[in-house]
This record gives sequence, structure tokens and C-alpha cells, in this order.
Amino acid sequence: MLESTENKGLAFLRVKLIKAFLPEVLSILCILGFWQFGANLYPKAILPSPGETLTALMQVLFSRSLPEAIASTMLHSLGGFSIAAVAGISLGLIAEMQGFIRRMLMPIATALQGIPPIAWIVLSVLWFGMGDANSIFTVALAIFPLIFIATIEGLQTTDPRLLEMAKTYKLQGLMLVREVYLPQLISILFPAIASSLGLAWRVGIMSEVLSGTTGIGAELNKARGNFDTATVMAWIVIIAVLILTWDYLILRRVRNYLMPWRNQTSLREKGGFS
Repeated sequence: MLESTENKGLAFLRVKLIKAFLPEVLSILCILGFWQFGANLYPKAILPSPGETLTALMQVLFSRSLPEAIASTMLHSLGGFSIAAVAGISLGLIAEMQGFIRRMLMPIATALQGIPPIAWIVLSVLWFGMGDANSIFTVALAIFPLIFIATIEGLQTTDPRLLEMAKTYKLQGLMLVREVYLPQLISILFPAIASSLGLAWRVGIMSEVLSGTTGIGAELNKARGNFDTATVMAWIVIIAVLILTWDYLILRRVRNYLMPWRNQTSLREKGGFS
């Protein structure tokens, strides 16, 4: 009887796991299927198969270059992002409180947003030479206008009815910021921050490929110079895994903590509770 109950429990757990991860598993299988199909059509130098890429991936995973490359890329991407986030949020708050400053900074932010990162990479090489500084500089300038504009939009879209209710209940100072402005700002700003983090990874790695001496981009450039397409694909797989790990293990947990109402809405849509 006890053994039968345990078997039913294990079967129920398997079904729940399958339902929980089935879409993700199917997407990975589709990618691998198309990848293998393409590898059958082209030579290894153009598109190595998943098996050949796995062999190269294992070599990279057990090499000394992996932790050093990941640490350097995180320094470049997160360092530039942190500078941009602090500057963008701070100046966004000041600009929203002072209309004159907003009118001064908005054209600059709009212009910066339209300049491609490659232009900043060229300029940073001329200013800082080859090294960490040019990647951090490029990421910071690419991210700053996104966060600055998102901060202003988050403050401007505060529901007037909430402000009226806050006046009715005499909310002032930190209480007003915490209960009214902060949730509205987070709801607008967090998606911008999540997108900016993805952009920081892309810009940081691109900067390393073109002008860096360390990091994942530098390793990609080295593999390209050796015409080692399998190792290039292996590094691309590592980048994808790092981004997915960052998104699922960190960003989503932070979002659920800062925006619990979004999590409850998601549960209702899935029929988690009524």
C-alpha cells in the first residue's frame, strides 16, 4: 500500500515537472533539430554540428580561460551598466522635478539613444586604447539614455487618481514616495533595466570582439582568427546559458520581490487561484 502511494507520488511529480518545463524543452529540441539539419548541408568550417560544438564546449569548460573570460565580461557589462543606472535614475529624478533641466537633457538622451554602439567603440579606442576602460565606457553610454528616459516616463505616468487619493489620506514625504511613486516607477523602470542588462551583455561582448584584450568577446575573436568555428559556436552557447541563468535565477526573482502584484496577475492568468 505504502509502495503504491510512493509510486503515485513519483508519477504525479514527473507529470508536474513535464508540464512545467515542456515548452522550454521543446524549444531547445527545435533549435537542435534545425541546427543539425543546417550542419548536414554545410561543411564543418561554416556550421559545425551540435555534437562537434559539444566537443569544443567541453574543451572550453575545462580550460583556464573560461572563468577569466566570464569575470572580465561581467566586469565590463555590469560595470558599465551600474554607472549608467546610477546616472540615469539620478538625473531622471532631477529632470522630472525641474522642467528646465529636463528640457536640457532630453535632446542629449535622445541623440545618445540613436548613436550606434560601434561609434562609441571607435571613440573609446582612441581615448582609452585597448583594455577594460573602453568596454565599460561603451556600455555606459549605450545604456544611460534608456534608463534616463524610462525614469522620466515612469514618473510622468503616475495615475492622477492615486495622487488625489494620496492627498485625501494626507500621504507626504517618504510615505508618498514609497506608496505611490515607487511602485509606478518600478513597474516602468524594471522592464527597461532588464532590457538594458541584455543590451549591456551584447554591447560589452561586441566591444571585446572589436577592441578588447580580455573577456568572452576576446576569446570569440581568438577562435575566429584560428578559423575554429566549433569553438566560436561553443562560446555562443556559453553566452546563451549565462543570459538564461541571469534571467531565470536573478532577474525574475528580483522582479517578483519588487513587483509582487505582477506575480499575482500571472498566477490568475494561469488559473493558479481565483
